[in-house]
Amino acid sequence: MSKSLYIINPASVHPHYSSYEVYQALGLRPVIFTADQSTTTLAAMAPEDFHVALCDETVSPVNYETDADYICITGRISQWERMKAHADAFRSRGKTVIMGGPHVTLAPETARPHCDILVQGEIEEIYPEIFSDLRSDSWKEEYVGGRPDLSLAVIPKFELYPNGHTFLGSLQTSRGCPFQCEFCSVTQYNGRHQRHKPTPIVLEELEKLYDIGYRNVFITDDNFSAHHEKARDILSALTFWNDRRTKGRVSFVAQVSVDAAKDGDMLGLLAGAGVTDAFVGIETMKSKWGRTTVTESNIKKNSQKRSLK
Repeated sequence: MSKSLYIINPASVHPHYSSYEVYQALGLRPVIFTADQSTTTLAAMAPEDFHVALCDETVSPVNYETDADYICITGRISQWERMKAHADAFRSRGKTVIMGGPHVTLAPETARPHCDILVQGEIEEIYPEIFSDLRSDSWKEEYVGGRPDLSLAVIPKFELYPNGHTFLGSLQTSRGCPFQCEFCSVTQYNGRHQRHKPTPIVLEELEKLYDIGYRNVFITDDNFSAHHEKARDILSALTFWNDRRTKGRVSFVAQVSVDAAKDGDMLGLLAGAGVTDAFVGIETMKSKWGRTTVTESNIKKNSQKRSLK
């Protein structure tokens, strides 16, 4: 017997750095800064006989009357208040609630009272087991994934997403970051070893976004330039792909380390591939005597010591 999923990306109760919530506050059509990869990726993992519906609460209300068999809720800590509110509301209606994502992985004890099934970590290696158990109604209370090889990655089902409300498509080429910035949870969630998707998978994801109509895409890697050689390879592939578009080129936004600024070859490849904007993170620096002042000199010294060749 086929099953059904209702997958929710809850709204955040905190202002977003792009301030897209201002649109709705002014009575305008609600918008999303970047297409969500978590919900669309989970949708792509579902077997063909599962019916899947997505909800991004930023642009549409959650349907508490859905007849879906399983309610799947994901999110970061900024979404936690809405995550648990939805979970509790569905459970009070007798629904089976599954929770996963960054916040649940890093603080599972907070989610355990609010869900029936708790999923920690990345699920490329375990989703066949999860869906098999859901199909037979023999699910476990907890599943734990690891940090899989990204050759197992699936192509997100962006065709199910409210793309008409979204500024940027999203494309992931890697997970993890070698640095240990004290303000960042990426290494706790995705690890310090940066794992890369095979280039054909990246280009297939990009092709789907292009066919949907996206011409502006956010490369969601937390540190796209951490491994310079791998970054150069993917940039070369993006350049080749972009140069052959007949319905307009794609402009990219990426997140890079400050040490990319001294790599002239890297900067040239970023420009050639169509990267028009870059977010640069300045790592918190410390010395053996304690915290140091972030100055131009210290940035240069730290970059020289930590740069990946």
